[in-house]
Amino acid sequence: MNKQDANWFKDAVNNMLSLHNKPHLGNEILRIWWEVLQPYAKDDISLAFSRYAKQGKFAPKPADIREIIITNDGRPSPDKAWADVLVGMDEKNTVTWTDETSEAWAIARPAWETGDKIGAKLAFHNAYKESVQRARDCGRAAVWSVHQGHDKDQRLAATKEAVSQGLISEKKALASLGYYGQAAETERLTNQNTGAGDKAGFAKFKKMLKDADHKQADKKAQETANKRAKQEERRRFLIDQSNGQQARNKAV
Repeated sequence: MNKQDANWFKDAVNNMLSLHNKPHLGNEILRIWWEVLQPYAKDDISLAFSRYAKQGKFAPKPADIREIIITNDGRPSPDKAWADVLVGMDEKNTVTWTDETSEAWAIARPAWETGDKIGAKLAFHNAYKESVQRARDCGRAAVWSVHQGHDKDQRLAATKEAVSQGLISEKKALASLGYYGQAAETERLTNQNTGAGDKAGFAKFKKMLKDADHKQADKKAQETANKRAKQEERRRFLIDQSNGQQARNKAV
């Protein structure tokens, strides 16, 4: 939240307390509420208040609202995150995981590569829990990224699914696909097993992928043209050099 949200926050807290027949809070107590919840986004706080209103039996404390926020931030459990890592070990597979998963795997990977699979899993779980806790303490939202595998069909399908779930933006999807985004594959995968509503939602995404392919093709064509120009320049240089040598030989 930022300062512009202060009045909204005050009303939200007091309205929640009113549901439990509690008086409105003074400025000092409100300040404590603000300090606890300020790191989080307004929308996340609003959703947490809504959820607490449905399930809370007593007047909430700041920690109650914070707990709802951090346990519903979309980050997978340590076991699910580890399962994502195992899937990603097969280089043909494309997986979508969080920054915390990536960080924990970097710590656990040396043990895995020496054959200590149990130690690697334990190291991963500990590192992952610590990384997630740090992120939540700072109010940092989950950041997802797509790690591309070799299988072209799976790359595009997994990226599409990540966009569909709201884990990554269309722009980030394009960046993650890189030169792998091919128009023919995109056309097939974005229409395959897709309902009418889903098709409409992915029309823009499909166009962006095709545009990226066109740009990639233009870039490749330009690189080829530049390479040929340099080759021609080199050929002419060698011819001129040879002619000059011949002329010098005749002069001698």
